[in-house]
Amino acid sequence: MEESMGCHFSDDGWPLQYDFDRILHSYEVIYEEVERNPVEVKVEEAPVHMYDYDEVISKPRFFTPPLQYQRNAFVRDILYGYMEESGEKIRKLAVLGCGSLSLERFLIALMGSMGIERVMSVDIDETEIAKGLKLLNIAEHQNENVVCNSNSLPVLLDVYKGDILEYDERLAGAGCVCSTEVIEHIPKEDATRYVKFVLSQIHPQLFIVSTPNHEYNKAFGLQEGQFRHGDHKFEFTR
Repeated sequence: MEESMGCHFSDDGWPLQYDFDRILHSYEVIYEEVERNPVEVKVEEAPVHMYDYDEVISKPRFFTPPLQYQRNAFVRDILYGYMEESGEKIRKLAVLGCGSLSLERFLIALMGSMGIERVMSVDIDETEIAKGLKLLNIAEHQNENVVCNSNSLPVLLDVYKGDILEYDERLAGAGCVCSTEVIEHIPKEDATRYVKFVLSQIHPQLFIVSTPNHEYNKAFGLQEGQFRHGDHKFEFTR
């Protein structure tokens, strides 16, 4: 077997499908990280269904596909677009304000092709995190064939409770920071501080932020000036 430019080749000159040494090293890194930061969830878990609230089939459908799907697909397309334009891959993805891990579940079968090796998911709500972990387990089983047949490196998903306004050294090196439908849940001054914090301290190549368009609220039967969610501190128009 020969090695050239970091790629392994068999004796007949064909590239090997797997770089076993690199895969083994990746698993060793993951196991060491898990031993240092063992997973421990101690919350009273809310009932979990197959879908997020935004995805429940029995809800009236104002948008097709559902908004949550469109948001996740928007992030996916930006990541693929960046890869195509730059020729680089996002190795580390930070999802700040991850909620019930909707984006992570959406990307679970795609992370290998994207080159993602680590995901940092942070949220302040323990119940949402616990719900997301259960839903993630379901998503893993649903995508088991795709994940098991992938020849990409393993992905370490690190989920923890935290304040997105406070820097955590585990976020260092994130190539992309993503916050979909998050900033409207904090005061506008804090949202401004959050954006500055991400750009000045994490320095990601990509920073993806989405927030509801207040102009669409009338589609939900809401009155002028009425917010889409009781916890929203503000909502932007175009």
